[in-house]
Amino acid sequence: MANSERFLAADLGDLLELENTGATGLIADLITDFRGQLDEYLNGIEDAQKAANFALLKRHSHSLKSSTRVLGLRASSLICEEIEKMADAGAMDPKNLEKLKGEIYPALNELAGFEEKRKKSLVA
Repeated sequence: MANSERFLAADLGDLLELENTGATGLIADLITDFRGQLDEYLNGIEDAQKAANFALLKRHSHSLKSSTRVLGLRASSLICEEIEKMADAGAMDPKNLEKLKGEIYPALNELAGFEEKRKKSLVA
């Protein structure tokens, strides 16, 4: 996935609007919360795959898909969507989890870098 598709600031429009109307620090808080939950999400997907529990796999991938989409992590969200669709059909491909792990951490770093630059520009 091209780096330009990992994180898309345009997808943060609603969150940026909320911050502009007074929810200062919302994006930074969401990033912190997401970082704290990310391993739990990924472990849940991995455990569901190992157990071939497609209902649980669908639930974990759907939850992670929603969170990544809100944060502008589009490529990660698309991988989660693929895992979810496969689980819904009673199938899985463990390579998707590895692809997700390889994608989501760099994307999260891009998001954090964007937020850091944005905060600095607001102070300047």
